[in-house]
Amino acid sequence: MKEILLLRAKSEEYTRTFNAAGYQPSFIEPLSFTFTNEHRLRDCLSDATYDGLVLTSPRAITAVSRQWDPNTVPMCFALVYVVGIASAQEAEELLGVKAKGTEAGNSQALAQIIIQETASSKKKFLFPCGNLASDNMVQSLQKAGLEVDTLPVYNTIENSELSTLLSTTKTPSALVFFSPSGCKFVYKHLQNSNKQLASLPQFAIGPTTARSLEQQGVKVARIANTPCPLDLIACLDLYFNMD
Repeated sequence: MKEILLLRAKSEEYTRTFNAAGYQPSFIEPLSFTFTNEHRLRDCLSDATYDGLVLTSPRAITAVSRQWDPNTVPMCFALVYVVGIASAQEAEELLGVKAKGTEAGNSQALAQIIIQETASSKKKFLFPCGNLASDNMVQSLQKAGLEVDTLPVYNTIENSELSTLLSTTKTPSALVFFSPSGCKFVYKHLQNSNKQLASLPQFAIGPTTARSLEQQGVKVARIANTPCPLDLIACLDLYFNMD
């Protein structure tokens, strides 16, 4: 059974799905988070001039949920877009809303869905995000005539134990990166802590993460379009069956 190192928080869903497919997942979380702009976010969530929310990360959903009061949030925020099924489930659980965009899988695909569904009505969206969020999606929406207010609601920082975790981990068959910031923090240590990891097949979730890996000089083995475990397993199967 091939061991795959997933550079993300431990997940029972990933463990269960990977084991069923014949892979053994291990996990290292490269990131840590702190919430910010909480008062401003609370004010924005009471502003009825918005037409909806765009949420592209689990941490953004958590940040919003900390300020979310169903009794005071205007009905306009019932329109929520997310990037995948897991995020939609989290939005429903924490916010009590039925999110759209579950088929997107990444922010650029989500931008196209939002444009197709709302550009003709010139809607205004609040985009709570992390301090390292790419502006590609926002630029696409604005070019289509939509108004988007970006609000950083959490800061992404390096896991203080990352160097130790990378230097002591058992050598897997492949690495999987889930975010550009994860790539940045991991590669800061790989050349010093565990050079063997840098030579392994490396997979990316989404095109933005793939580009981040390529900027590190990595030839990406495969790109999964969404963070769905089954999509990633399909990429692993294709790669290792061709190897």
